[in-house]
Amino acid sequence: MKKIFSLKKGSFEYIKYNRIKELIISLFLCMVILALIIIGFLIYGTNKNIYTVIAAICAIPFAKFLVAYIILVPYKSIEKEKKEELDLIEDVDIFYDYVITSDEKIFCLQSIAIKDNSLYCYLYNKKIDEKYVEKYLREKIQTDCKISTIKVFKEFARFSREVKILSKNNRGRFDAKILRMIEIMSV
Repeated sequence: MKKIFSLKKGSFEYIKYNRIKELIISLFLCMVILALIIIGFLIYGTNKNIYTVIAAICAIPFAKFLVAYIILVPYKSIEKEKKEELDLIEDVDIFYDYVITSDEKIFCLQSIAIKDNSLYCYLYNKKIDEKYVEKYLREKIQTDCKISTIKVFKEFARFSREVKILSKNNRGRFDAKILRMIEIMSV
């Protein structure tokens, strides 16, 4: 249970555990809302009371957590074998499980690699256009930092090969800021 509430964005299996966390909190808030409505009705004999008002206010965080859960349902973490293959690549920052919502689409970056002000992404959904994801990420990230390259891959073998090449580059001045921007954009 501790792992569910302490896993950070970018950790392996973040989607799996965050989905469980969002569901637990949603169910808890739903029970609180129902309890408040029932208690108010039992005490006052009507739904026009302060308990109903408090229950209505509790519906706001309930909706937030429920929407986050619903967004995460169709996505899964990268397979363990692929993660282990990426772990063998040294001297590059690799992170996992970013679900990003744009105005038009929701997409899952199962893995990202950051180095030399470059961002390489492994895209989960084969239906999403790589160029759309690249353009969206570039627009959002370049508002705060200079990024030299954004590449999105649908094939894992190609992603892994490119990350190995990227690992030979020097660290970039904006690497940490690029990661922070991705974390802000993700669910």
